[in-house]
Amino acid sequence: MRVRVIQILILLLLVSTFSEAGNDSPPSLDRDSWQEMRKEIDYSEERPRERKNIQFNSPPKVDISWMRILVYILIAGILLYLLYRIITWTLESNGPVKRTRFRVSSIGQAEENLRSADLDHLLNQLLEKGNYREALRVQYLKVLQELDQGGFIRWKKHKTNGDYLYELKERPFFDSFKVSTLEFEEHWYGEIPVDKRLYLNLEPMFNDLHQELQIHG
Repeated sequence: MRVRVIQILILLLLVSTFSEAGNDSPPSLDRDSWQEMRKEIDYSEERPRERKNIQFNSPPKVDISWMRILVYILIAGILLYLLYRIITWTLESNGPVKRTRFRVSSIGQAEENLRSADLDHLLNQLLEKGNYREALRVQYLKVLQELDQGGFIRWKKHKTNGDYLYELKERPFFDSFKVSTLEFEEHWYGEIPVDKRLYLNLEPMFNDLHQELQIHG
């Protein structure tokens, strides 16, 4: 195709030269010849275009299964917390919880299960046997049991009486509890013999304290 184009350009140049040379008329190019030359030119030839393969990176896939599990766990935790608060509020509004008491045969068992031990039964057994020293110990355990049941203290076996005094320092019955604690510790830890007469002298002090706790409970 390029050769044919060059031939046409040379022909046109010759025609222009002859027209400027003088009187000689330029060689004529008839229509038929021109059409014949045009047919030989292939205008459809085009350079093939290079196609660029454009790759679009798809967004990373997110595994939503774990997200759903976390959402379910969160919802379950909220529901359990609300259920706990509702139960707690209901119990508090209805007053102290009355626990089922079961009988114990020794002070050791009573201390291990203070919140559910039947201390009245144990006290009567000790009084029948004339064991007034341990009966005095049970009297003090009854006070701690009642304080824990009323929500005034949080009873723990490893706690000391001093810990309970600290917890009750703002309570109106603090002085009565302090006197009872001092009397109990003097006779229990001081290994002072406790006979019937001494026990009967100390018993009203505990009875008065129980009444005072019932008033403020």
